[in-house]
Amino acid sequence: MTCLGCGTDREHHAMSCNKPIGRIVIEGEPYGKRAPQLGRRGKHVQIHPHKADKAYAKEIVKALEAGAWTAITDNRAPIWVEITARFQRGKSHFGVDGVTLNANGREWIEPTKKPDTDNISKIILDTFTHNGVWPDDSQVTRNVQEKVWGDHPAVLVEWGLR
Repeated sequence: MTCLGCGTDREHHAMSCNKPIGRIVIEGEPYGKRAPQLGRRGKHVQIHPHKADKAYAKEIVKALEAGAWTAITDNRAPIWVEITARFQRGKSHFGVDGVTLNANGREWIEPTKKPDTDNISKIILDTFTHNGVWPDDSQVTRNVQEKVWGDHPAVLVEWGLR
């Protein structure tokens, strides 16, 4: 079988190719999957996904439509994913001139604010599964997530076969 990442025989490189076969950028502030909403209908309780989850899933689908990627059809292939959530820097990060970065503490080095990285990952992996990027997100055997500061908020997602 040929590797989708590098084009060589997958058995030859022991399924360790780290070349991405997909890369997308989801513009806007990073978003994490929320707890489902519960509703009552008589004696029955219904569970619905959060409305904001549906809206963000549409943004992910837009990014998938605009990005270059290859669907993974092998339902046993191990997959790696790297997610970088880039948050907009706050005004307090800058000096009086609005350009120079302050150096007053650790919170300026890496964002420790919500959403959690696992919730950012959950909504992306679920949306990928529902849109045919791969058969099942249980195939993801390596999932690297990080939160960073940047000038323009966005989420960069890269994935490939292991």
